[in-house]
This record gives sequence, C-alpha cells and structure tokens, in this order.
Amino acid sequence: MSDPEKYPAPPPPEPAADKRAPTPQQLILGAWVRDQIVMIAGTSDRSRQAALGASEIGQKCERRIAYRIAGTPVVNHADPIRSLLGTGFHAAMAKGLRRLDRRMNRYLVEVRVSYRGVPGVVDLHDRAYRRASDWKTSSMSNIRRFITDGVPPNYQVQLQIYAQGLIAAGEDVEEVALVFVPREAKSLSDIWCWSQPVDKAAADKAIDRYERIADTTRRLNPAAVPAWPSNLCTYCPNHRAHAVDLSIACPGKEASR
Repeated sequence: MSDPEKYPAPPPPEPAADKRAPTPQQLILGAWVRDQIVMIAGTSDRSRQAALGASEIGQKCERRIAYRIAGTPVVNHADPIRSLLGTGFHAAMAKGLRRLDRRMNRYLVEVRVSYRGVPGVVDLHDRAYRRASDWKTSSMSNIRRFITDGVPPNYQVQLQIYAQGLIAAGEDVEEVALVFVPREAKSLSDIWCWSQPVDKAAADKAIDRYERIADTTRRLNPAAVPAWPSNLCTYCPNHRAHAVDLSIACPGKEASR
C-alpha cells in the first residue's frame, strides 16, 4: 500500500471549459451587430414614412390607425429582425425579377401607386396575367392558420387598394395575390399562395372607414377612437402596458386584465 503522505493523490481535474460560452470579444461584437440592425431598421424608408399607407389602412384596431394619422411618437420599439429578413427577401425578388424582365416590359416591380390619397408600393404587377402580387414573409404557424381561418382582412384590403392604384395609373388588373414565404422554410414547396378577383368596393369601404377615423382623430385625439384589443396589441407601435394617457399610448388587451 502506498504512503498517502509520500505519494499524494493527484488534484481533481479542472472542469472543462464550456466551448459554447461566448468570449468577451464575441459578446461585444454581438451587441454591436444588434445595435446596427436597430439603427438600420429605424432609418429605413418604411419606418420614416409619414403618410399612412395601404398596408396599414385595413388594420382592425381603429385606434392604432388613429395614432398614425395623428403622428403620435412611437413608444413600443419592436425587435426589427423579422421585418429586416422580410426586407431582404423583397430586395432579392425585386432584383431578380428586374433581371428576368430585361426589356420585355412585362413586370412592374416595386411600383409606387396611390388611390384616393392612400399611397402604396406594389411588389409585383404581372401585365401578362393582369395580377398584382405582394410578398409576405411569416412563420409557418401563422401561414397554417391563414390556410385554415383565412387571410387577415388587412392583407386583403392592402392588395385591393394596390389594384385600384394600378388601375388609376392605366394598368389592367383582374386579380390580386399574396405569396406567403415561411421564414423557416426548408424547400420551395413550403410557399403558400392566395388570390382573389379585384374588388373595388372593398378598397373604397376601407378608405371610407379610414376617412371617418381621420375625421374623429383630427377633431379630438386618438383616445376618442375605439380600440379593438387582440393578440396583435403587442405589435402596435403605440402599445404600452398600463398606459393611462390614451392620446399617447394604449394598454390594449392588458386593459381588461
């Protein structure tokens, strides 16, 4: 038997370093990248757009529309990564479609339109098929819900206003379409498309509603416009939990808790 004093036991091994733990340099880099993304998203043309566009007219919550009409400062700064990924997809499609079109003059890509004073940018109008289309990047779970429950009305309104804007500019449009691209798509087969005929009445109804909201907002303030609380409240630029001054922010769904 060995003498423990003469031959002491070796020290226990040091715990292995967690190779997954970020280094200080990686943490600094990650913080810098996130800061740049926030600033890029916050200074984009879309984020600086002053006028209410076709993509917002059909929002169910009237108070959310009222905040935009009033130019109320944003109080809820959402994480921009999803919208930035969508912007990247839009840019890639626009560049590719322009390359395919060359001098055929078949595609109108990212064309600006306006109908009854409501502006918008159409992702694609295909003159051959007389179809105006819009790209939507979303989650697979959202897309499955759209397939089952139907496409949200605000998306439909957006396309119908685009169609009327194109028609007002002299284009022939018979159909509108939404192309849903899952952010976590594994193949092109995960893309889902929706379409419907042009419906001028739907566009006019939405703009009539917008003008009514605008009238109330300008005579009073956004607090006088009714809210429609839902699970989408947290995405509203003017959502703030426990807000009291409704002319600035709205507690939304949390007000009933």
